[in-house]
Amino acid sequence: MVQKMVECADSAAQQSALCAALLPSIMQLIRDMNANPVVQRCLDHAPAPHREEIIGEVVRLAPKLVVDPFGNYVVQYILDLRQPPLTHAIVQALRGGFAELSLQKFSSNVIEKCPTSGDPSLPPISPISPHLSPIGASSRATPPQSRWSP
Repeated sequence: MVQKMVECADSAAQQSALCAALLPSIMQLIRDMNANPVVQRCLDHAPAPHREEIIGEVVRLAPKLVVDPFGNYVVQYILDLRQPPLTHAIVQALRGGFAELSLQKFSSNVIEKCPTSGDPSLPPISPISPHLSPIGASSRATPPQSRWSP
């Protein structure tokens, strides 16, 4: 119901009032299975000041949200906007925890999106070092010979 209200609000004043009412409880809403899509619709339809406020809270809370079963979706949603300043802000908020977060069920989805959500003019980050051959490649190194082999 609230999601439809956000989508169908006719004026900036109505959208602003709805988003302002949600802001004090944004963390609880983001982490709730049913309220999470409402926050995403607010990001789509909110006037710029409220949208920036919501995004600021998501960035501030990103370390907690990425490990949450529903919170990680809002962080991914912001990364999917493919706005380099937003991606940079999220990456900075998660800085120092990438290795651990990449191993966890929910946060690993966010970590996978970080390299592809940045500045499109930069080359993509390769998951494989140029010095290593991919698993299954035919150019595998020969195994070391045993000193006991003839």
